[in-house]
Amino acid sequence: MKNTLSRLISTVITLLLLCSYQTKAADFTVPLTTLDNQVTSVEKLMGKKPIYLKFWASWCQPCMKEMPHLQENFDTYSNSIQFLAINIDLNETDENIKNVIEKYGLTLPIYKDDNGRLAQELEFNGTPYHVLIDKEGDVVHKGNVADEALDRKLHILAQQHENKLPAIVLESASGKAQSLNFENDKYTALYITATWCDWYLEKTRPAMSKACIAGQNLVNKLADKYPHINWQLLTSDLWTESKDLQEYINKYNIKISANIDRKGDAFFNFKIKHLPTLILLKGNEVVDRTTDVEAFEGLINKALR
Repeated sequence: MKNTLSRLISTVITLLLLCSYQTKAADFTVPLTTLDNQVTSVEKLMGKKPIYLKFWASWCQPCMKEMPHLQENFDTYSNSIQFLAINIDLNETDENIKNVIEKYGLTLPIYKDDNGRLAQELEFNGTPYHVLIDKEGDVVHKGNVADEALDRKLHILAQQHENKLPAIVLESASGKAQSLNFENDKYTALYITATWCDWYLEKTRPAMSKACIAGQNLVNKLADKYPHINWQLLTSDLWTESKDLQEYINKYNIKISANIDRKGDAFFNFKIKHLPTLILLKGNEVVDRTTDVEAFEGLINKALR
């Protein structure tokens, strides 16, 4: 039973990590057209701000319900995020688009994906369709619902653009809400892992399992060796409750601060794709990071020289 569960969760974890980001390089040179026939592309806008693409149609009822939410987010984040409301131009007229703009008082940029190429590049699966692209050009969110998860990611991207650390909701082993707080002039070593990484990946992902075990044991030693660094442990929230974190703390005799990334915001903010990962920060700024356990101490020594 345990082996079956291990294989199942391993498969799901792999899929989740792959689906968190665009799995193929999209062609962002695809032309987009305004109602007055001005042409641009996502590529021309990349690198300046994070980008929010909202694909919609005037005949799409869920799209219309989300329009006030879209405009509200534009009013809140337009200085930090580039918004593009992209009509899919299917069974559509410019008059209908203009009526939607007027009805909902839309002031954000409106474009048409004339031939549907951009939608195709972004694996479009129906309206409404929300796509977030970070400042580095990575697609970091795709979905069909304007929900809390989308709102949190918009907030995180806006904070990143302003070089601020967003509020990240954590949960301690006692179930209390916590947050990441870094001192401006102090180094913080953030060790990111999962409470299940060591045992259920032992046979299906043995290298990953061994790395998680070695990583945790090494972090314990490094925390003793470099006590002036603010050491913090974050675990994935997947299949992890407070009791699981407490069992993990007891298992490895962990003395540093340990919390669950309850809403996945830290994993999103730091673009975690591999476990374990060690990130070194000074204040709110990332100094360096590595997924190679053997490089953990070298990363610390390099920063402290």
